[in-house]
Amino acid sequence: FPTRRSSDLMRLMIEKLGIIDYANININGLTVICGENDSGKSTIGKLLFALIKSSQKYEDDLEVGVISEIRSSLIRLSSLLSLPNDNKTRFISNEIRRLDPEDLIISKDISILLNKLSQINIYNPIQSKIEEIIKNIQNLINNKPDENKLKRDALRKAIFSEFGKLAENLSRINLINENGDNLIKFNISNSVIDNVEFGQRMNISDITYIESPFILQFRRMFYNAITSLDENLPRRPWMRDTVSLHLKDLAKKLTNYQSDLIDLIGDEELQKLSNEISLLIDGDFSYDDEFDDFVLHRNGKKISSMNTASGIKSIGLINALIKGNVINKNTLLILDEPETNLHPKWQNEYARLLCKLVENNIRIIAVTHSPYIVSSLYHYSKAIDNARKNFYWANKIDGSTSFEEYTDNVMGGIVLKFANELEGMY
Repeated sequence: FPTRRSSDLMRLMIEKLGIIDYANININGLTVICGENDSGKSTIGKLLFALIKSSQKYEDDLEVGVISEIRSSLIRLSSLLSLPNDNKTRFISNEIRRLDPEDLIISKDISILLNKLSQINIYNPIQSKIEEIIKNIQNLINNKPDENKLKRDALRKAIFSEFGKLAENLSRINLINENGDNLIKFNISNSVIDNVEFGQRMNISDITYIESPFILQFRRMFYNAITSLDENLPRRPWMRDTVSLHLKDLAKKLTNYQSDLIDLIGDEELQKLSNEISLLIDGDFSYDDEFDDFVLHRNGKKISSMNTASGIKSIGLINALIKGNVINKNTLLILDEPETNLHPKWQNEYARLLCKLVENNIRIIAVTHSPYIVSSLYHYSKAIDNARKNFYWANKIDGSTSFEEYTDNVMGGIVLKFANELEGMY
Protein backbone atom coordinates (compact mmCIF):
# COMPACT_ATOMS: atom_id res chain seq x y z
CA PHE A 1 0.00 0.00 0.00
CA PRO A 2 1.05 3.56 -0.54
CA THR A 3 1.45 5.81 2.46
CA ARG A 4 -2.03 7.32 1.96
CA ARG A 5 -4.37 5.41 4.22
CA SER A 6 -7.81 5.48 5.80
CA SER A 7 -9.61 3.12 8.16
CA ASP A 8 -12.20 2.60 5.42
CA LEU A 9 -9.71 1.84 2.67
CA MET A 10 -10.10 -1.29 0.56
CA ARG A 11 -8.13 -2.40 -2.45
CA LEU A 12 -9.49 -4.53 -5.30
CA MET A 13 -6.96 -6.54 -7.28
CA ILE A 14 -7.86 -8.34 -10.50
CA GLU A 15 -5.84 -10.55 -12.81
CA LYS A 16 -7.25 -11.74 -16.16
CA LEU A 17 -10.99 -11.04 -15.86
CA GLY A 18 -12.68 -10.50 -19.21
CA ILE A 19 -10.81 -7.76 -21.06
CA ILE A 20 -8.93 -6.76 -17.88
CA ASP A 21 -5.36 -7.99 -17.75
CA TYR A 22 -4.54 -6.33 -14.43
CA ALA A 23 -6.17 -3.87 -12.03
CA ASN A 24 -5.17 -2.58 -8.61
CA ILE A 25 -7.87 -0.14 -7.47
CA ASN A 26 -8.27 1.79 -4.22
CA ILE A 27 -11.83 2.07 -2.91
CA ASN A 28 -12.13 4.72 -0.27
CA GLY A 29 -13.74 8.15 -0.67
CA LEU A 30 -13.84 9.08 -4.37
CA THR A 31 -12.65 6.58 -6.97
CA VAL A 32 -12.80 7.75 -10.59
CA ILE A 33 -12.27 5.23 -13.39
CA CYS A 34 -11.82 6.64 -16.91
CA GLY A 35 -11.16 5.30 -20.36
CA GLU A 36 -12.64 4.56 -23.76
CA ASN A 37 -15.60 2.26 -24.43
CA ASP A 38 -15.08 -1.49 -24.05
CA SER A 39 -12.04 -1.15 -21.81
CA GLY A 40 -13.35 -2.98 -18.73
CA LYS A 41 -14.28 0.12 -16.70
CA SER A 42 -17.73 -1.15 -15.74
CA THR A 43 -16.31 -4.55 -14.80
CA ILE A 44 -14.70 -2.95 -11.74
CA GLY A 45 -18.01 -1.63 -10.43
CA LYS A 46 -20.00 -4.76 -11.24
CA LEU A 47 -17.44 -7.03 -9.59
CA LEU A 48 -17.33 -4.94 -6.44
CA PHE A 49 -21.13 -4.83 -6.40
CA ALA A 50 -21.27 -8.63 -6.61
CA LEU A 51 -18.73 -9.05 -3.80
CA ILE A 52 -20.58 -6.79 -1.37
CA LYS A 53 -24.04 -8.07 -2.33
CA SER A 54 -22.93 -11.68 -1.91
CA SER A 55 -21.81 -10.81 1.62
CA GLN A 56 -25.31 -9.46 2.32
CA LYS A 57 -26.95 -12.48 0.69
CA TYR A 58 -24.91 -14.89 2.81
CA GLU A 59 -25.93 -13.11 6.02
CA ASP A 60 -29.58 -13.15 4.94
CA ASP A 61 -29.40 -16.88 4.15
CA LEU A 62 -27.68 -17.58 7.45
CA GLU A 63 -30.44 -15.87 9.42
CA VAL A 64 -33.48 -16.67 7.31
CA GLY A 65 -32.47 -20.28 6.62
CA VAL A 66 -32.25 -21.34 10.27
CA ILE A 67 -35.39 -19.40 11.27
CA SER A 68 -37.30 -20.95 8.37
CA GLU A 69 -36.23 -24.48 9.29
CA ILE A 70 -37.20 -24.05 12.95
CA ARG A 71 -40.56 -22.54 11.99
CA SER A 72 -41.24 -25.49 9.66
CA SER A 73 -40.35 -27.91 12.45
CA LEU A 74 -42.73 -26.16 14.88
CA ILE A 75 -45.52 -26.34 12.30
CA ARG A 76 -44.90 -30.07 11.74
CA LEU A 77 -44.89 -30.62 15.49
CA SER A 78 -48.14 -28.68 15.89
CA SER A 79 -49.77 -30.67 13.10
CA LEU A 80 -48.83 -33.96 14.70
CA LEU A 81 -50.19 -32.89 18.09
CA SER A 82 -53.51 -31.88 16.56
CA LEU A 83 -54.27 -35.48 15.57
CA PRO A 84 -55.85 -36.56 18.88
CA ASN A 85 -59.34 -35.15 19.30
CA ASP A 86 -58.97 -33.42 22.65
CA ASN A 87 -59.23 -29.71 23.46
CA LYS A 88 -56.19 -29.51 25.76
CA THR A 89 -53.86 -31.00 23.14
CA ARG A 90 -55.24 -28.77 20.37
CA PHE A 91 -54.70 -25.72 22.60
CA ILE A 92 -51.06 -26.67 23.26
CA SER A 93 -50.65 -27.45 19.55
CA ASN A 94 -51.71 -23.90 18.63
CA GLU A 95 -49.38 -22.40 21.26
CA ILE A 96 -46.43 -24.35 19.84
CA ARG A 97 -47.27 -23.17 16.33
CA ARG A 98 -47.11 -19.57 17.57
CA LEU A 99 -43.67 -19.88 19.20
CA ASP A 100 -41.12 -17.41 17.80
CA PRO A 101 -38.08 -19.22 16.27
CA GLU A 102 -35.92 -16.14 16.87
CA ASP A 103 -36.60 -16.32 20.61
CA LEU A 104 -35.45 -19.95 20.65
CA ILE A 105 -32.30 -19.07 18.69
CA ILE A 106 -31.40 -16.14 20.94
CA SER A 107 -31.99 -18.05 24.20
CA LYS A 108 -30.57 -21.35 22.85
CA ASP A 109 -33.15 -22.94 25.12
CA ILE A 110 -36.15 -25.10 24.13
CA SER A 111 -37.44 -25.52 27.70
CA ILE A 112 -40.51 -23.45 26.85
CA LEU A 113 -41.33 -25.99 24.13
CA LEU A 114 -40.65 -28.97 26.42
CA ASN A 115 -42.80 -27.45 29.18
CA LYS A 116 -45.75 -27.15 26.81
CA LEU A 117 -45.33 -30.74 25.68
CA SER A 118 -45.18 -31.93 29.31
CA GLN A 119 -48.73 -30.63 29.87
CA ILE A 120 -50.30 -33.19 27.56
CA ASN A 121 -50.30 -36.92 26.98
CA ILE A 122 -48.53 -37.64 23.71
CA TYR A 123 -50.35 -39.96 21.38
CA ASN A 124 -48.07 -43.03 21.41
CA PRO A 125 -47.83 -43.70 17.62
CA ILE A 126 -46.38 -40.20 17.05
CA GLN A 127 -43.99 -40.20 20.03
CA SER A 128 -40.89 -41.10 18.00
CA LYS A 129 -41.66 -38.51 15.31
CA ILE A 130 -42.09 -35.80 17.94
CA GLU A 131 -38.79 -36.73 19.57
CA GLU A 132 -37.11 -36.54 16.16
CA ILE A 133 -38.51 -33.04 15.51
CA ILE A 134 -37.44 -31.82 18.96
CA LYS A 135 -33.95 -33.17 18.36
CA ASN A 136 -33.81 -31.38 14.99
CA ILE A 137 -34.87 -28.06 16.57
CA GLN A 138 -32.22 -28.47 19.28
CA ASN A 139 -29.56 -29.15 16.64
CA LEU A 140 -30.60 -26.09 14.63
CA ILE A 141 -30.29 -23.93 17.73
CA ASN A 142 -26.97 -25.37 18.91
CA ASN A 143 -25.17 -25.92 15.62
CA LYS A 144 -24.41 -23.14 13.17
CA PRO A 145 -24.87 -23.87 9.46
CA ASP A 146 -21.81 -24.17 7.24
CA GLU A 147 -21.07 -20.45 6.88
CA ASN A 148 -18.33 -20.95 4.29
CA LYS A 149 -20.70 -22.93 2.08
CA LEU A 150 -23.33 -20.20 2.33
CA LYS A 151 -20.69 -17.59 1.48
CA ARG A 152 -19.43 -19.56 -1.53
CA ASP A 153 -22.96 -20.13 -2.84
CA ALA A 154 -23.88 -16.46 -2.46
CA LEU A 155 -20.63 -15.39 -4.17
CA ARG A 156 -21.22 -17.73 -7.10
CA LYS A 157 -24.80 -16.53 -7.61
CA ALA A 158 -23.89 -12.84 -7.39
CA ILE A 159 -20.92 -13.14 -9.81
CA PHE A 160 -22.91 -15.00 -12.45
CA SER A 161 -25.89 -12.68 -12.03
CA GLU A 162 -23.64 -9.77 -13.03
CA PHE A 163 -21.43 -11.46 -15.63
CA GLY A 164 -23.12 -14.64 -16.83
CA LYS A 165 -20.70 -17.25 -18.16
CA LEU A 166 -17.05 -16.25 -17.97
CA ALA A 167 -14.13 -17.03 -20.25
CA GLU A 168 -11.93 -20.09 -19.84
CA ASN A 169 -8.82 -18.21 -18.73
CA LEU A 170 -7.88 -18.28 -15.03
CA SER A 171 -8.97 -15.10 -13.23
CA ARG A 172 -7.70 -14.11 -9.79
CA ILE A 173 -9.71 -11.74 -7.59
CA ASN A 174 -8.62 -10.34 -4.23
CA LEU A 175 -10.26 -7.67 -2.06
CA ILE A 176 -8.14 -6.60 0.91
CA ASN A 177 -8.28 -3.96 3.63
CA GLU A 178 -5.73 -1.25 4.43
CA ASN A 179 -3.58 -3.67 6.44
CA GLY A 180 -3.36 -6.13 3.56
CA ASP A 181 -5.70 -8.61 5.25
CA ASN A 182 -8.00 -10.57 2.96
CA LEU A 183 -11.67 -9.68 2.86
CA ILE A 184 -12.26 -12.16 0.07
CA LYS A 185 -10.01 -14.00 -2.38
CA PHE A 186 -10.92 -16.48 -5.13
CA ASN A 187 -10.21 -17.74 -8.64
CA ILE A 188 -12.53 -18.15 -11.63
CA SER A 189 -11.76 -20.61 -14.40
CA ASN A 190 -14.18 -21.75 -17.09
CA SER A 191 -17.07 -20.23 -15.08
CA VAL A 192 -16.11 -22.21 -11.97
CA ILE A 193 -15.30 -20.30 -8.76
CA ASP A 194 -12.79 -22.06 -6.55
CA ASN A 195 -9.95 -21.53 -4.02
CA VAL A 196 -12.28 -19.21 -2.11
CA GLU A 197 -10.84 -17.64 1.04
CA PHE A 198 -12.90 -15.42 3.34
CA GLY A 199 -11.24 -13.08 5.78
CA GLN A 200 -12.44 -10.15 7.82
CA ARG A 201 -15.96 -8.80 7.48
CA MET A 202 -16.41 -5.91 5.03
CA ASN A 203 -17.00 -2.51 6.61
CA ILE A 204 -19.74 -1.61 4.09
CA SER A 205 -23.36 -2.42 4.89
CA ASP A 206 -24.77 -1.92 1.40
CA ILE A 207 -23.92 -0.94 -2.17
CA THR A 208 -26.03 0.75 -4.86
CA TYR A 209 -25.23 0.73 -8.58
CA ILE A 210 -26.83 3.40 -10.79
CA GLU A 211 -26.60 2.73 -14.51
CA SER A 212 -29.31 5.13 -15.70
CA PRO A 213 -32.00 7.34 -14.14
CA PHE A 214 -34.52 5.77 -16.53
CA ILE A 215 -34.88 2.91 -14.07
CA LEU A 216 -37.36 5.23 -12.34
CA GLN A 217 -39.91 4.56 -15.10
CA PHE A 218 -39.19 0.82 -15.28
CA ARG A 219 -38.62 0.04 -11.62
CA ARG A 220 -41.59 -2.32 -11.31
CA MET A 221 -40.59 -4.29 -14.41
CA PHE A 222 -37.05 -4.80 -13.06
CA TYR A 223 -38.41 -5.50 -9.57
CA ASN A 224 -40.57 -8.36 -10.91
CA ALA A 225 -37.74 -9.82 -12.98
CA ILE A 226 -35.44 -12.52 -11.59
CA THR A 227 -31.70 -12.80 -11.05
CA SER A 228 -29.37 -15.70 -10.30
CA LEU A 229 -30.09 -15.17 -6.59
CA ASP A 230 -33.77 -16.01 -7.11
CA GLU A 231 -33.33 -19.77 -7.33
CA ASN A 232 -36.79 -20.62 -6.06
CA LEU A 233 -38.71 -18.43 -8.50
CA PRO A 234 -40.06 -19.70 -11.86
CA ARG A 235 -37.65 -19.16 -14.75
CA ARG A 236 -39.97 -19.72 -17.70
CA PRO A 237 -39.10 -16.90 -20.12
CA TRP A 238 -42.75 -16.04 -20.78
CA MET A 239 -43.33 -15.56 -17.04
CA ARG A 240 -40.29 -13.57 -15.87
CA ASP A 241 -37.45 -11.65 -17.50
CA THR A 242 -33.91 -12.12 -16.22
CA VAL A 243 -31.89 -9.03 -15.29
CA SER A 244 -28.56 -8.21 -13.67
CA LEU A 245 -28.53 -8.14 -9.90
CA HIS A 246 -27.65 -4.43 -9.73
CA LEU A 247 -30.73 -3.48 -11.76
CA LYS A 248 -33.12 -5.45 -9.58
CA ASP A 249 -31.42 -4.21 -6.42
CA LEU A 250 -32.02 -0.55 -7.30
CA ALA A 251 -35.54 -1.30 -8.56
CA LYS A 252 -36.31 -2.99 -5.24
CA LYS A 253 -35.01 0.02 -3.31
CA LEU A 254 -37.15 2.37 -5.39
CA THR A 255 -40.25 0.16 -5.20
CA ASN A 256 -40.01 -0.15 -1.40
CA TYR A 257 -39.03 3.51 -1.05
CA GLN A 258 -39.65 5.50 2.17
CA SER A 259 -38.94 9.21 1.76
CA ASP A 260 -38.94 10.17 5.45
CA LEU A 261 -36.06 7.99 6.64
CA ILE A 262 -33.53 10.82 6.53
CA ASP A 263 -35.74 12.80 8.93
CA LEU A 264 -36.10 9.83 11.28
CA ILE A 265 -32.34 9.25 11.33
CA GLY A 266 -31.64 12.96 11.81
CA ASP A 267 -28.37 13.22 9.86
CA GLU A 268 -28.12 17.02 9.71
CA GLU A 269 -25.25 17.03 7.18
CA LEU A 270 -27.13 14.88 4.67
CA GLN A 271 -30.36 16.82 5.30
CA LYS A 272 -28.51 20.03 4.48
CA LEU A 273 -27.08 18.48 1.29
CA SER A 274 -30.55 17.23 0.32
CA ASN A 275 -31.94 20.75 0.68
CA GLU A 276 -29.07 22.08 -1.43
CA ILE A 277 -29.94 19.62 -4.20
CA SER A 278 -33.58 20.74 -4.10
CA LEU A 279 -32.44 24.34 -4.59
CA LEU A 280 -30.21 23.25 -7.47
CA ILE A 281 -33.03 21.55 -9.39
CA ASP A 282 -35.55 24.19 -8.29
CA GLY A 283 -37.91 21.66 -6.77
CA ASP A 284 -38.31 18.52 -4.70
CA PHE A 285 -37.93 15.19 -6.49
CA SER A 286 -39.59 12.43 -4.49
CA TYR A 287 -42.13 9.61 -4.58
CA ASP A 288 -45.77 10.69 -4.81
CA ASP A 289 -48.57 8.32 -3.71
CA GLU A 290 -51.14 9.97 -5.96
CA PHE A 291 -49.03 9.49 -9.11
CA ASP A 292 -47.51 6.20 -7.87
CA ASP A 293 -44.34 7.61 -9.36
CA PHE A 294 -41.31 9.75 -8.58
CA VAL A 295 -42.28 13.30 -9.45
CA LEU A 296 -40.72 16.75 -9.46
CA HIS A 297 -42.66 19.10 -7.18
CA ARG A 298 -42.04 22.60 -8.54
CA ASN A 299 -44.02 25.82 -8.01
CA GLY A 300 -47.07 23.93 -6.82
CA LYS A 301 -47.04 21.59 -9.82
CA LYS A 302 -46.22 17.90 -10.08
CA ILE A 303 -44.16 16.69 -13.03
CA SER A 304 -43.90 12.91 -13.47
CA SER A 305 -40.52 11.27 -13.95
CA MET A 306 -41.46 10.51 -17.56
CA ASN A 307 -41.74 14.23 -18.29
CA THR A 308 -38.78 15.37 -16.19
CA ALA A 309 -35.57 16.40 -17.98
CA SER A 310 -32.78 13.81 -17.82
CA GLY A 311 -30.41 16.10 -15.93
CA ILE A 312 -33.03 16.87 -13.28
CA LYS A 313 -33.89 13.19 -13.06
CA SER A 314 -30.26 12.13 -12.62
CA ILE A 315 -29.64 14.57 -9.79
CA GLY A 316 -33.14 14.10 -8.37
CA LEU A 317 -32.56 10.35 -8.15
CA ILE A 318 -29.49 10.93 -6.00
CA ASN A 319 -31.54 13.16 -3.70
CA ALA A 320 -34.35 10.60 -3.49
CA LEU A 321 -31.84 7.92 -2.44
CA ILE A 322 -30.39 10.24 0.20
CA LYS A 323 -33.87 10.93 1.60
CA GLY A 324 -34.67 7.23 1.67
CA ASN A 325 -31.39 6.44 3.51
CA VAL A 326 -30.25 4.25 0.61
CA ILE A 327 -27.19 6.49 0.36
CA ASN A 328 -25.60 6.96 3.77
CA LYS A 329 -22.22 6.92 5.48
CA ASN A 330 -22.02 3.14 5.63
CA THR A 331 -22.72 2.48 1.95
CA LEU A 332 -20.91 2.57 -1.38
CA LEU A 333 -22.43 4.25 -4.45
CA ILE A 334 -21.37 3.23 -7.97
CA LEU A 335 -22.24 5.48 -10.90
CA ASP A 336 -21.76 4.06 -14.40
CA GLU A 337 -21.33 6.85 -16.99
CA PRO A 338 -23.23 9.50 -15.02
CA GLU A 339 -22.63 11.98 -17.87
CA THR A 340 -25.17 10.23 -20.12
CA ASN A 341 -27.81 12.72 -21.39
CA LEU A 342 -26.27 15.54 -19.32
CA HIS A 343 -25.30 18.95 -20.75
CA PRO A 344 -21.73 19.98 -19.72
CA LYS A 345 -23.26 22.45 -17.24
CA TRP A 346 -25.15 19.65 -15.53
CA GLN A 347 -22.11 17.36 -15.66
CA ASN A 348 -20.27 20.03 -13.71
CA GLU A 349 -23.09 20.30 -11.15
CA TYR A 350 -23.30 16.52 -10.87
CA ALA A 351 -19.56 16.29 -10.16
CA ARG A 352 -19.84 18.99 -7.51
CA LEU A 353 -22.66 17.02 -5.86
CA LEU A 354 -20.60 13.81 -5.85
CA CYS A 355 -17.69 15.56 -4.16
CA LYS A 356 -20.07 16.98 -1.55
CA LEU A 357 -21.23 13.43 -0.83
CA VAL A 358 -17.64 12.27 -0.42
CA GLU A 359 -16.98 15.19 1.93
CA ASN A 360 -19.88 13.77 3.97
CA ASN A 361 -18.00 10.42 4.19
CA ILE A 362 -19.99 8.60 1.51
CA ARG A 363 -17.86 6.38 -0.72
CA ILE A 364 -18.35 6.74 -4.47
CA ILE A 365 -17.03 5.04 -7.59
CA ALA A 366 -17.62 7.03 -10.80
CA VAL A 367 -17.03 5.25 -14.11
CA THR A 368 -16.80 7.77 -16.95
CA HIS A 369 -15.42 8.72 -20.35
CA SER A 370 -16.37 12.39 -20.09
CA PRO A 371 -13.55 14.96 -19.85
CA TYR A 372 -16.10 17.38 -18.37
CA ILE A 373 -16.94 15.02 -15.50
CA VAL A 374 -13.27 14.21 -14.86
CA SER A 375 -12.19 17.87 -14.92
CA SER A 376 -15.02 18.86 -12.58
CA LEU A 377 -14.35 15.98 -10.19
CA TYR A 378 -10.69 16.96 -10.10
CA HIS A 379 -11.60 20.58 -9.36
CA TYR A 380 -14.22 19.96 -6.68
CA SER A 381 -12.26 17.15 -5.04
CA LYS A 382 -9.49 19.56 -4.02
CA ALA A 383 -11.29 19.90 -0.68
CA ILE A 384 -11.05 16.12 -0.18
CA ASP A 385 -8.02 14.64 1.53
CA ASN A 386 -5.60 13.00 -0.92
CA ALA A 387 -5.94 9.73 0.98
CA ARG A 388 -9.60 9.63 0.02
CA LYS A 389 -9.50 10.12 -3.76
CA ASN A 390 -8.06 8.14 -6.65
CA PHE A 391 -8.20 8.65 -10.43
CA TYR A 392 -7.48 5.76 -12.83
CA TRP A 393 -7.15 5.37 -16.58
CA ALA A 394 -8.09 2.10 -18.33
CA ASN A 395 -5.12 1.64 -20.66
CA LYS A 396 -6.26 -0.65 -23.48
CA ILE A 397 -3.52 -2.16 -25.66
CA ASP A 398 -3.91 -5.08 -28.10
CA GLY A 399 -7.31 -6.05 -26.74
CA SER A 400 -6.47 -6.11 -23.03
CA THR A 401 -6.59 -3.46 -20.32
CA SER A 402 -4.46 -2.50 -17.35
CA PHE A 403 -5.36 0.34 -15.01
CA GLU A 404 -2.93 3.19 -14.38
CA GLU A 405 -3.29 5.64 -11.49
CA TYR A 406 -3.26 9.36 -12.36
CA THR A 407 -4.35 10.86 -9.03
CA ASP A 408 -1.40 13.27 -9.05
CA ASN A 409 -1.70 14.14 -12.76
CA VAL A 410 -5.39 14.25 -13.67
CA MET A 411 -5.36 17.24 -16.03
CA GLY A 412 -2.00 16.51 -17.68
CA GLY A 413 -2.74 12.79 -17.86
CA ILE A 414 -6.39 11.71 -18.11
CA VAL A 415 -7.93 14.92 -19.51
CA LEU A 416 -5.06 15.30 -22.00
CA LYS A 417 -5.69 11.73 -23.20
CA PHE A 418 -9.30 12.66 -23.92
CA ALA A 419 -8.21 15.82 -25.72
CA ASN A 420 -5.71 13.90 -27.87
CA GLU A 421 -8.58 11.82 -29.28
CA LEU A 422 -9.78 14.98 -31.07
CA GLU A 423 -6.37 15.70 -32.61
CA GLY A 424 -6.55 16.40 -36.32
CA MET A 425 -10.26 17.25 -36.35
CA TYR A 426 -9.70 21.04 -36.50
